[in-house]
Amino acid sequence: MRPDNEPRSFTDAIEDLRLAKRLTRLEWDDPEVFILFIEDRLCIHGTEDDKLFHPLIVSSDILFSTDWVVLESPIVAKTKILSPSAGPQPVN
Repeated sequence: MRPDNEPRSFTDAIEDLRLAKRLTRLEWDDPEVFILFIEDRLCIHGTEDDKLFHPLIVSSDILFSTDWVVLESPIVAKTKILSPSAGPQPVN
């Protein structure tokens, strides 16, 4: 297994997602923007001003990028994802 800070392809990064790690892209240049699995869905955090989790729509840019890195500390999210049209809702 490669070091967490070594860039990897999305295909290689899937194993890190399975281990509940947060991933970001070097291109994004913002630790607030990252992806992870929540309730068996691939979600992205920090792309909007609301800083909530949203379902990630995987584009070819994401699939073929090779700049994925693991963020240092995992987080425990209390977030319930409804449907993409309803958006994410915090769980109390």
